[in-house]
Amino acid sequence: MADDITNTRPFRTLSVTDEMSPTGDRALLIVFSVGQAGRTHVIGDEPLIIGRDESAEIRLLADDVSRRHASIRRQAPGLFVIEDLGSRNGTRVNGVPATGKHELRFGDKILIGGQHILLFTRYSEAEDRLLQSQRLASMGELSSGVAHDFNNILGVLLANIGFLRALRDVSLSDAEVQQCLEESQAAVMRGVQITRQLLAFVRDNVHQERQLSVLKVVGEVANLVRRTLRRSIRVEIDVAPDLFIAGDPVQLHQMLMNLCLNARDAMPEGGLLELRAELAPTPGEGAAHAPPQETGAQVRLVVRDTGVGMSPEVCARAQEPFFTTKGKGQGTGLGLATASTIAERHGGRLEIASRPGVGTTVEVFLPAITDVVEQPPRVEPTTSGNHRVITGRVLVVDDESGFRAGVSRMLRTLGFDVLVAEDGATAVETYREQKGSIDAVLLDLVMPGMDGVAVFHAIRDINPEAKVLVTSGQLETTTARQLLKAGAVDFLQKPIDVNTLGKALAHALY
Repeated sequence: MADDITNTRPFRTLSVTDEMSPTGDRALLIVFSVGQAGRTHVIGDEPLIIGRDESAEIRLLADDVSRRHASIRRQAPGLFVIEDLGSRNGTRVNGVPATGKHELRFGDKILIGGQHILLFTRYSEAEDRLLQSQRLASMGELSSGVAHDFNNILGVLLANIGFLRALRDVSLSDAEVQQCLEESQAAVMRGVQITRQLLAFVRDNVHQERQLSVLKVVGEVANLVRRTLRRSIRVEIDVAPDLFIAGDPVQLHQMLMNLCLNARDAMPEGGLLELRAELAPTPGEGAAHAPPQETGAQVRLVVRDTGVGMSPEVCARAQEPFFTTKGKGQGTGLGLATASTIAERHGGRLEIASRPGVGTTVEVFLPAITDVVEQPPRVEPTTSGNHRVITGRVLVVDDESGFRAGVSRMLRTLGFDVLVAEDGATAVETYREQKGSIDAVLLDLVMPGMDGVAVFHAIRDINPEAKVLVTSGQLETTTARQLLKAGAVDFLQKPIDVNTLGKALAHALY
């Protein structure tokens, strides 16, 4: 790298609890298992036993895991250790066998058997508050672009509704009427897509680790950030389709959004924003950017701009919290610090290279998943263009009258009889009185008074075999996943179109 390029290694950000109270430190152990979402455990003074035995606090079901494989605990303020308990296959930390009481450092990766990786990382309430404030700040950045998109969508709907209301004696088969309906449906679906992207970005589900496609994460962020870019900024994306990482999608969205917004601000006259991702060369390949002291495969995410760049002095401080060169009211100086924190939380790191007048390149190294577990595709029942007619009776439970009316019309089109309930108590009473004739329940999760969770359990108490499909305007939440495990048939995110509803009911009943 040329001498006038500054390449900084990140410092480890200091949390409030680390700085103010050595005895107040907290750590997390995040367990990644093949085919499962990440599970998070808080480490305290009492040892956590890792193993296959039912009494183990962290139970790993695999033949290559011993019944009591290893233990991990906080031995002293700021000191966490892991100890192998005489396991058959040993315990490895960053690829090295752990002997005795092995001291852990934040970011260490622990291998238990061949299917389980445990990430040791810090938990800080201050950092969680920082991440949340950054999401809110980013929403402010996105608001004008999103408002523009929604005004366009509403403009299409109002124009078409006004046209249809003014018509007299015109058939639905009329070509112009069909065009209005198709344009309106396309506008609604565009609004649905934007809303779901925003919900995925801002929802406050910390530590929801799972297997993620890098291509999908980058694409989702790019779709959002384009709404904030001036037309003089061109976006190029080059991401290999077979790259996967384990992590929290909300935090990784935030990390990339921060980097993209910084790149945008560095190009007031326009330029190129480049998003790339590839499998990083291993240390043995001698590449200049090969991650030092890393034993596993790494994904290298690159965000590059052709903006004003930074001097060596500014670049050296770029990741410090609250350090900024922007004018008053133009930035908090938390964007890069937050991105660095998120990278560290995921067992990775962030590096910056910049040159004044040329631009800035930010590289994020994250552990790659090389043994990707493919989820089998769900076989959907098919419906014809005129919708499949299914017989039965559905109880629709929702406190929103417009939703009840619209879904009831769709259900009758599909061939169902419909009962409705505007609140949880009415739903339970209706089901108790007519359970013999109700084939399925379409249940909203969020209602005043008796919410969907309480209604679900009350209906299942009446009939343990009840077919309940839960709905919500939110993305699939922890609550929804818990109900699916408890026996709910499906989760449908609002708004629901007639084909999706028909397929879900056919799958549930036939």
